[in-house]
Amino acid sequence: KPGLFAAAYASSAVVEAISDFWRYFEPIREAMPANCSADVQAVIGHMDQVFGSNNTAAIDELKASFGMAEMMHLDDVVDALKYNLYSWQNLSPSSGPGAEFFEFCDALEVKDGVSASSSGWGLNHAVEAWAAYFSGKFIPNMCGDDDVVDCLGTYDGTSAYYASTAIDNSNRAWQWFVCNEVGWFQESAPAEYPTLVSRILLPSYDQRQCTLMFPETFPTLREPTITLINTDYHGWNVHVDHLFFATGRRDPWREATVSATTQHIPSTSLQPIGLSDGFHCSDLKMINGDVDPTVRAVQNQALASIKGWVADYKAQNKDGLSTVWSPRPSIPIVPLPDGPSVDVTGLSLPSVNTTYYFDQLIDHTNPSLGTFKQRYWHTWEFYKPGGPIVLMTPGEANAQPYTGYLTNKTINGQIAQQEHGATVVIEHRFFGLSNPKPDLSAASFKYHTVQQAIDDLVYFAKNVKLPMPGGNKVKPGQAPWVLIGGSYSGALTSWTMVNQPGVFAAGYASSAVVEAITDFWQYYEPIRAGMPMNCSADVQAVIAHIDEVFSSDNTTAINDLKASFGLGELTHLDDVVNTLKYELLDWQALTPATGPNGKFYQFCDALEVKNGVNAPAGGWGLNHALQAWSNFFSKTYLSGLCPDGDVLTCFDTYNLTGPGYTDTSVDNPVRSWFWFECNELGFLQESAPLGQPTLVSRILQPNYDERQCIGMFPEAFPNPPQIEISVAKTNAKYKGWNLKVDHLFSANGQRDPWRDATVSADGAQIQSTPLQPIAISDGFHASDLSTANGNIDSTVKAVQVHALASIKDWLEDYRKMFNISLKVTTEISSKRSAKWGREMPVEA
Repeated sequence: KPGLFAAAYASSAVVEAISDFWRYFEPIREAMPANCSADVQAVIGHMDQVFGSNNTAAIDELKASFGMAEMMHLDDVVDALKYNLYSWQNLSPSSGPGAEFFEFCDALEVKDGVSASSSGWGLNHAVEAWAAYFSGKFIPNMCGDDDVVDCLGTYDGTSAYYASTAIDNSNRAWQWFVCNEVGWFQESAPAEYPTLVSRILLPSYDQRQCTLMFPETFPTLREPTITLINTDYHGWNVHVDHLFFATGRRDPWREATVSATTQHIPSTSLQPIGLSDGFHCSDLKMINGDVDPTVRAVQNQALASIKGWVADYKAQNKDGLSTVWSPRPSIPIVPLPDGPSVDVTGLSLPSVNTTYYFDQLIDHTNPSLGTFKQRYWHTWEFYKPGGPIVLMTPGEANAQPYTGYLTNKTINGQIAQQEHGATVVIEHRFFGLSNPKPDLSAASFKYHTVQQAIDDLVYFAKNVKLPMPGGNKVKPGQAPWVLIGGSYSGALTSWTMVNQPGVFAAGYASSAVVEAITDFWQYYEPIRAGMPMNCSADVQAVIAHIDEVFSSDNTTAINDLKASFGLGELTHLDDVVNTLKYELLDWQALTPATGPNGKFYQFCDALEVKNGVNAPAGGWGLNHALQAWSNFFSKTYLSGLCPDGDVLTCFDTYNLTGPGYTDTSVDNPVRSWFWFECNELGFLQESAPLGQPTLVSRILQPNYDERQCIGMFPEAFPNPPQIEISVAKTNAKYKGWNLKVDHLFSANGQRDPWRDATVSADGAQIQSTPLQPIAISDGFHASDLSTANGNIDSTVKAVQVHALASIKDWLEDYRKMFNISLKVTTEISSKRSAKWGREMPVEA
């Protein structure tokens, strides 16, 4: 499944299926004490000689010395002796001399306190010592009171080992893999190789056990399908980017990994192979790195590789942006606080990452269609009976990363803390894993409308039974509900308050894009006004030059200009200029905490800092700016947008067969949001009208995005969508800039690129009132949702303080209206939690 994971780490990965895996014992033979290896080989050679003779007395005497006189089958006898060797697999760099394998070797090699030389004590002592150890210690530990034949024999097909089909039988489940697909039968080495195990043992020994355990599948002996497995999954020939292999030289499974000594597979920067002196999977444990510097080196190499790969993945799949599609009005992710939390009584709470499910209606106009599972997250850290339920959807994204909005690192948690409330984050339908239908086809999107999303919030509030104490008695009217949203979900908050008045006691709408706009060229105006003046001047100069060249008939100049930006392969000039928007779109990710190394400022510095000197307010002018921008874009920025370097796959919007158009699998926020753009909301970010300065090419007009609506949803749009008509209907239904509703707090940022779709739009002239306040800070997009931003920017803090005061008054009025009392005292008992050391109440 290439492309699903940004990176992978495979430790001791047995990638090559092998039927006769005699090489399992080779790393053991090479690395075990030389004296022990010599004596084990001597004993095994002797045993094979005796067992291959007709001397029944000698055979019986040898079996009896090892405590296996009752064993009828000689292959079972020699197979049992392998278990002493298998203890090697449990070794780690921190294993001391008391480890089971070394205890076994000491039994053979230490005589009267003296260790044998490298060649061992020889056969006579070794066979006697091994027999004494095996019969006196190993069998009692392995078999206990069980009969040795029942314990170690493999010929009784009626034994529980073969017959039990009960679940949680890992041996049986693994044996199915071994018999059917992967093999890995650990047998003796070929005749020309030294061996630690008896040459009596061949693959047929294990294959016979397959016929006894799975007689319906294996009526006769047969090989596992290793050729098919190695063909399908490439075995030693695996070649895939961003996969780190880690192996230990002393791992008995080494010869089935990419570090097999027979293969000489090279390590590359995109598929590194780290080889330590470790054992089996030693590199998975940090303590082994502390003991063995070669293991630590592999771990450090892996961390560095994966850090780079994840950074590349994030750059390619930026939240809110894609290499083809325009940015969504999304809210920022807020990190979770450290450590566990407790409720007001001191009782430990479930993790805020705990996922709950609500049975949501597929179609609120036709409940008979049934329900789907809508995900939500919830905590009651500050809750007291009578407190509010603070509800938020992050909107057009998978909601899993947004559980930070349950905590007081956000305005949500601040409200809950002040008002003794509980918080909920709910996933928007058709985003993440909350899908009324199994795909994101146009047919499924029949139920993907703003109205259905509004009705989801209302139906949830009226019907949910929250998992907190008393969570079945908090419906609107029983408890006040506060609806919060930012960006699109802020608009959804406003529209819900307008469309379904009276359900929510209060609403908080941050950067709420309440006015749907088809040609939203104003998106770039706050950027143009807020960015450094020299950068703005030079960007405008370069864009004007590009438009002039691209509108000419000079093919050579056009091709040279495209090539200078690394976009020479793009055929369509509108795709070229659309790609150049992305450096401007980084403005949306800015916060009050962003320093000079923010991506947007790196772009401007590339244009405006020359030989350590900043350009004047008018910029350096076209010649320098064009060269600097094209150089920065092609050599630095482009690889982040398009890591594979295939600009056609990344930026060609005319290829209707690409996954950007055809992928209808769930959890594809770009597709789900684009449906909204094409059907109800518009927000097509194009160039400014003639007569207005512009940061983006005037080649970009609404028809550029409208054409993509046809490409993505041909069943719904056989002709270009009438977005202007749809937008007018949306604004008429939900009131847009004309919305009037009590107890709705609107918060906006002066530097937010979405500002001109909010109630703080230039020219909207909407008045702030005590019942519908409008507060504006110097912040960026949805900056006021974050507590940290208020700690940095006093204007953001002022907005948050204003909101907290307004909502406090509104909730007091709501409680009076519905005669809801707030219980502000809670009894706490004093049983201490062993895990966290918090004071915990004792339940009756």
